[in-house]
Amino acid sequence: DLVGRHAMSFQLPTTSGEMFKFKPGGRPIALFFFPAAGTIGCVLQTCSIRDASNSKEIWSRAACEVIGISGNTIEENRHFVEDYRLPFTVLCDVDGAVRNMYRTGKGLLGYDAILPARVTFFIDSHGIIREIYDSFIHAIAHRKFIEKWIERIEVE
Repeated sequence: DLVGRHAMSFQLPTTSGEMFKFKPGGRPIALFFFPAAGTIGCVLQTCSIRDASNSKEIWSRAACEVIGISGNTIEENRHFVEDYRLPFTVLCDVDGAVRNMYRTGKGLLGYDAILPARVTFFIDSHGIIREIYDSFIHAIAHRKFIEKWIERIEVE
């Protein structure tokens, strides 16, 4: 289990093609993996996170960094980010190396080949993975998971 361990560093391309170096620590991070840009569950997941981060004061007070990762190409993710006006970083893990590093498990019906898992990691400002939420079906609950942790670290 990765909970309680230091989150692993990695680098992946962004939707602009630039390399993003992920080095946990300094501020809280919501790192979420989504199966495929543009699918209905992924639109629900990412847009609910977008809407909450844009409208709820607690998100700005916590200065929580939000990073999404999918196996889509740079171009596919760029269109997804533009179409839905996503204000956070979306990274392209085409070969699944980071997904494997974070052991996200199996997706729909237990097979990554159908659709990979939908998993969110909450990482604290020390770079420690505090909790993992894994639910393929309950896409909007990922936003609630992040909010729960933002509220929790605010009182710590």
